[in-house]
Amino acid sequence: MSKNLRWDAERQRWVFSPGFPGGSVSIRSVSDYPVRSFTVLGLLAVLVLTAMFLLPDDLLTSGGPSDGEEESAASSTSEPEEDPTESPPGDKPTKDPDEGEEEAAPDDYWLQEDEQGFDLLVPEGWSREEDLFADGTFKVFFTPNSRRHFLQVRTFGPDITHPGQALDRLESDAGSLPEFDKEDRNTGAGQESDEVLSYRYKHDVHGSYRVFARALLGEDGQMYAILAAGPGREYNGVHDRFVGSAYSFHAGGDDQS
Repeated sequence: MSKNLRWDAERQRWVFSPGFPGGSVSIRSVSDYPVRSFTVLGLLAVLVLTAMFLLPDDLLTSGGPSDGEEESAASSTSEPEEDPTESPPGDKPTKDPDEGEEEAAPDDYWLQEDEQGFDLLVPEGWSREEDLFADGTFKVFFTPNSRRHFLQVRTFGPDITHPGQALDRLESDAGSLPEFDKEDRNTGAGQESDEVLSYRYKHDVHGSYRVFARALLGEDGQMYAILAAGPGREYNGVHDRFVGSAYSFHAGGDDQS
């Protein structure tokens, strides 16, 4: 060991004595240098690097959103302005279904307001024919071709007071026709004072023939039957005309029977 080194008990370190009285120079190890400044600089470096990785590039380069972007963001979150000219849905006027507007007739039909006091939907282009009888009853025909196809409205004498009796009369009259065949007879579904009948027979001119009939009491107190007839091979057409016309029939009063 150098003669110039000595242990300083008070300072607890080796000191260098240069050889002149009262002079001494301390020797400092690496651990003796101050490290506080290096620690602060390291923390700052870590914060800078963290900011570079976490913050969006546009904020680092532009310094934040522009004024236009702020206005756009504000407008997108604001509620839309109400149109003062548009009324709320609950205040919009609605059409009253009971204004009295007449219901249009189906395509290819027209409403016959007959001179005998009844209303009936009739296919367009069909002509009217009438047979009157001495007892005051009548038969009104609508036909396009001399009754090969026809609709008929007929009345009965005072001895017929129920729809069932009216169909009994029709069935009795048709029973004498060639090859008569009753297909069905029943009360109309949901119809008060209403019965229906369907039958076939062999017409002397038109061959196989089909008839549908509905009997009902009109609000005028008169018993009526409405018939639709045509060639047997035209079942759908004859039946459709029966449904379209017979169930549109109205005689007397304010409401359809």
